Amino acid sequence: VQAIKKESKSLKENGIKTCIVGDKSRFPSILQEQIKKVEELTKDCSLMKLNIAANYGGRWDILQATQKIVKKCLEENQNFNELNEDTISQNLSVPTDVDLLIRTGGEKRISNFLLWQSAYALPLPHQHNSWSKENTPYLNNCYNLYITTL
Repeated sequence: VQAIKKESKSLKENGIKTCIVGDKSRFPSILQEQIKKVEELTKDCSLMKLNIAANYGGRWDILQATQKIVKKCLEENQNFNELNEDTISQNLSVPTDVDLLIRTGGEKRISNFLLWQSAYALPLPHQHNSWSKENTPYLNNCYNLYITTL
């Protein structure tokens, strides 16, 4: 709660739209309120987007998107046959695809993280160490590999 309060103004001043993605319903109400405040404060920022995953899982994300879609279809008497991949993407916590996914700490799999969104992400060699400033050469290599695939 304190970190959100402390950084909110800076995020806004720097044009960073901030979204906390995940099942926020399990958080204390004071934290939920602070999340709403920072998201509202930065909603019109467009320089950069910061997604913070908290209590997030890819399977949960696909399930909650499906539940939203089914509810909307039933309420609006919408034809299920008109649903497509875009419909699902638009209802996910992070509605855009991931271009580059870097795993740190020796992880070799995506482990239930942005499952739908990373379907076409560039596969990169995993990083053996925890993330730190000493990993700059690794990050530069990942970036260079990514831009050569564009």
